[in-house]
Amino acid sequence: MDYLQTYSSAFSNKTYSSEHHIQYDFAIDCIKKIHNHLDTFTCIDIGSGRGHLIKMVKNCFPNSTITSVDLEKFNNENVNFKKCDLSNADDRNNLIDNSYNVLCCTDVFEHLDKSFIEDVIKMCSVLSKNCVLAIATHSDIMNGIELHTIQENDKWWELYLTKYFVIEKKEIRYNGTLYMYFCTKKTNL
Repeated sequence: MDYLQTYSSAFSNKTYSSEHHIQYDFAIDCIKKIHNHLDTFTCIDIGSGRGHLIKMVKNCFPNSTITSVDLEKFNNENVNFKKCDLSNADDRNNLIDNSYNVLCCTDVFEHLDKSFIEDVIKMCSVLSKNCVLAIATHSDIMNGIELHTIQENDKWWELYLTKYFVIEKKEIRYNGTLYMYFCTKKTNL
């Protein structure tokens, strides 16, 4: 899949990914628990899209330092931005030059390919010891293209996640079509 072309086309549609999602609230709740309501920390948001979660983090934690990562800067938020195609190993490796207090990656993993999903999960564990993840499991077709290329159950995802993380919190929503996780990096890695 040509990710840049596919998602540039998707984001050119003003309604694509324009709504608030409960996984953003889940992420904010997890961040509040991690940082005991202190607002000075670093956060990387992988797959920032239109910037909904970034806006919420900025509002709740105005002194946080946020880095947005995506194929292109699809949002107008004034934060650090790193362009990255997660299907490209060099792009992934360029991200790991920093570490962050918290990593958020919501609505991304299901868009990737099984051939490199474990590499992306491992990369997340290198970037932060605290990760908030949300994974959808339903079909999402736009312009005749299936955007959710991995549609697996939670047990399948957890085989990969538990290689690198301890799952501290898990919520399943929408009759099993959304998995939300708060994970901490395994100490033996």
